[in-house]
Amino acid sequence: NTCYSRANVLIRNMVARGLFGELYFGEGEYVHNVKSLHHDATGNPTWRYYWQVGINRCNYATHSLGPVLQWFDERVVSVCCLGTGVHTDPEHAMEDTVMMLCKTESGGLIKIRIDMLSNRPANSYFSLQGTKGCYESSRGFGAAAKVWLSDMGAAETWRTLSEFEADFLPARWKNPPAEAEAAGDLGEYFKVRDFVDSILNDTVPPLDVYTAMDFTVPGLVSEESLANGGMPVAVPNFRA
Repeated sequence: NTCYSRANVLIRNMVARGLFGELYFGEGEYVHNVKSLHHDATGNPTWRYYWQVGINRCNYATHSLGPVLQWFDERVVSVCCLGTGVHTDPEHAMEDTVMMLCKTESGGLIKIRIDMLSNRPANSYFSLQGTKGCYESSRGFGAAAKVWLSDMGAAETWRTLSEFEADFLPARWKNPPAEAEAAGDLGEYFKVRDFVDSILNDTVPPLDVYTAMDFTVPGLVSEESLANGGMPVAVPNFRA
């Protein structure tokens, strides 16, 4: 669903127009203490208990990796992964913070941080670096997401991401239909709308099964890397 956030959609369009030049580094962080969701109201373990933090790997990497891979428009070919060890919740196999480094087809580097156990407020973060510009999302407390582009300003001057909405945000975001407004979250609406339209029109959805595998499999194979001290592990290509 983060692929459909306003900021990530805007950055994707700016990348497609060449404003960032050649991309070579990106970051995604998903930090969300979900220990309260490990058991249901009767005390029984939920699926999260077993599948989200019961396995030591970069679980739930899709939230952070998906948008960055869309910007790069290529797949991950190998990952190496390390963790901090288990500190706050020894009951689970997953280490408190897990860091996955992804090598892309063109040689680019993507850093993914997943933390679902540390005692702290939630946060999500993205960044992007290219030969002609860079992007950093907000870190909270009202800080604005910011962009620097070599073709649009002084070398050391940031601009707020919102300044680029008029030129690069898709029309449906600027003038959403009434039903989208009623949904309360435009990104969630457009995500479902695109999927439903692909079924009704018998077309390939924007996020098809191969894209879903590109987003998911790096996190799955990171388990092998973690178990072997961060050893690089190849990511299968399901299009081959």
